[in-house]
Amino acid sequence: MVETDYIIRELALKQTAVFDVLELYKLLKNSLKERGYTLYEREYENIKKELLTTKIKLEGNKKIDEYATFGIRVKIKIDNYEDFEIKNKKLTKGGIEFSFETVIYTDYEERLENKPIRKFLRAVYDKFIARDKYAKYEQEVKEDTYAIYNELKAYLNLYKLR
Repeated sequence: MVETDYIIRELALKQTAVFDVLELYKLLKNSLKERGYTLYEREYENIKKELLTTKIKLEGNKKIDEYATFGIRVKIKIDNYEDFEIKNKKLTKGGIEFSFETVIYTDYEERLENKPIRKFLRAVYDKFIARDKYAKYEQEVKEDTYAIYNELKAYLNLYKLR
């Protein structure tokens, strides 16, 4: 079974603003791709009440070695929004919330699951011998997550100033 180590449980960015949804999505997608992540859209849901609400769940995965993979999960919730157009540009006005969760998946190919002794030896190796390597992995995935978070935050603040 794949083992999941949570590095960042909840990192949130919430703001009410005017923004371009497509541009924001492209920024997020490009930020993940330039750091070597493959992007998967896990869920997309539109809820229609008085104003629209959209929920999107994305996950970016990056293979580190034969045993470990980074995962950055992003939940996007655009709440009580309405679309409008200015100078032939489609914009959205409403609340937007990003929620980040960062994980490291180990034994993602489930190679060690079948033989308990191998799993035990790998746990000992991870805990005592490869501790520095995994600390470096944790730091790297944290840096990736905060870099993407800061890019999105800067983008939304830039729209606030326009």
